[in-house]
Amino acid sequence: MDCVKNNVGVSEEVTSFVLPLGATINMDGTSCYQAIAAVFIAQVFGMDLDLSQQISIVLLATVASIGTPGVPGGSIVMLIIV
Repeated sequence: MDCVKNNVGVSEEVTSFVLPLGATINMDGTSCYQAIAAVFIAQVFGMDLDLSQQISIVLLATVASIGTPGVPGGSIVMLIIV
């Protein structure tokens, strides 16, 4: 946040709103990616998932995305866990 305020010249008010919001949106995208990829991998291996298993994958992916770091490729490691 200091880099954005000092180097780019964005006001503190805008910085304190936009950067945390962007991090949260990144987690939502990671959650969707993990859930879709886990269901796809199950289909590739011929596993039939019932509705409760699919819901548990979505919930686990949502919880796992909170701990996913904001680095490129960090969600791949979390996908292995999901």
